[in-house]
Amino acid sequence: YTSLSSDRQTIDVYVEDNFGRMQQLTFSFNNEKAENKEKSSATVTKVLKDADN
Repeated sequence: YTSLSSDRQTIDVYVEDNFGRMQQLTFSFNNEKAENKEKSSATVTKVLKDADN
């Protein structure tokens, strides 16, 4: 994924089961030029949430 914006991009994915438990997966991307490609990185954060909380 390459952002056309100079801003940081974040994509959140939420999955909920029939018991009300939710899981969130967050992808964060920074726009970088091709010459910096070997230094590029993405951050993925996994968050677990329980409906009882």
